[in-house]
Amino acid sequence: MRIQPRRSLSRILQAAVIVCTAATPLAGQTTANSSFVADGFLVLVTPRTVEAIDMDIAEAESNLAQATSNQTAAISQRDGARAAAEAKKLEINAVKQKLSTAKANKNEVEVSSLTGSRKAMERELELLEQRESLRTAEIDLARQTGELAALARRALAFEKELLIKRLESDAVTEAGPSRSTLTSVVLDLEKQTLDARVAYADKAVDVATRAKKVAVRQLQIVEARRRVLVN
Repeated sequence: MRIQPRRSLSRILQAAVIVCTAATPLAGQTTANSSFVADGFLVLVTPRTVEAIDMDIAEAESNLAQATSNQTAAISQRDGARAAAEAKKLEINAVKQKLSTAKANKNEVEVSSLTGSRKAMERELELLEQRESLRTAEIDLARQTGELAALARRALAFEKELLIKRLESDAVTEAGPSRSTLTSVVLDLEKQTLDARVAYADKAVDVATRAKKVAVRQLQIVEARRRVLVN
């Protein structure tokens, strides 16, 4: 599935979940129903057209480019949240100094006011730190999504080469060294294609884990916002 342009965190999360759960070409070609026997061997990678494979390769390239863009945007936002948090810490320290002076002067009104301001700023700092944590999780998710797209492209490249060699093998009508060599090449490519699909499936699990982590960070921000507003 195509990852849409990054407009918000929900876009990133939605794209990762789609990649992991949808019936993609990589996930849908290894079922028993689609297998058949050729030359006495069980064909585990169902043949498709070159055009269909090329379309999926283009899709993987697009997903990889989008993941790179998402990662760059998340890094920029993470740095912005970090800078804002550091600025808030300076504000809190300044209020603490004023609070110490007010306590020394036994100015109860100012002490009460500054204490309230300090607590409010600390809640705001917590929210900023949660945002930084969220952006860090987004960066990791974008990186893993990019790796998933790269693995998809790799598996599809093996599948395309497998298809080409199958066609060459089918064109050789008589048994002999040429046919035997091509058959061996076809079997090797089928194994490489399946190995690549296993790697893709493993990475999809990693992407799902990162997507969950982003969702958890979102919930933490919701709670931090609530604490800022309620108090």
